[in-house]
Amino acid sequence: ALAKAYDGMTVPGAYSPDTASAGRRALRNAALDLLAAAGTPEAIARTARQYDRADNMTDRMAALATLALHAGPERERALADGVTAGPLVTEQIVPLDRSRQRWFLLWTFFFGLIAGAAALFLLALLTQPHP
Repeated sequence: ALAKAYDGMTVPGAYSPDTASAGRRALRNAALDLLAAAGTPEAIARTARQYDRADNMTDRMAALATLALHAGPERERALADGVTAGPLVTEQIVPLDRSRQRWFLLWTFFFGLIAGAAALFLLALLTQPHP
């Protein structure tokens, strides 16, 4: 079912930053990440294919971030490829390369939760009626 969702969220045609296309890319990339979490050779191969065929930075970085979590030649090739792509891409890859250390991911998630909670608290304060 997840593979079907991934395939069904393919955005046809050339890259477009419109809301519908961006939403489809986000759902597709989330499905890709969940499929790859199983660590099966098929899932890693699918992720590597997306990395190789991506025609936009969103899909390429999503595939690279997913590959960075799985040891293997696909990860090493994608990380090496990204580093040679130029400074803008390298800037995005350095944190992914660090993701080999699980604690880094856990701390990133933890601080993301704290930042999200703080943002919700501030939003609640700002939207309350003022006397």
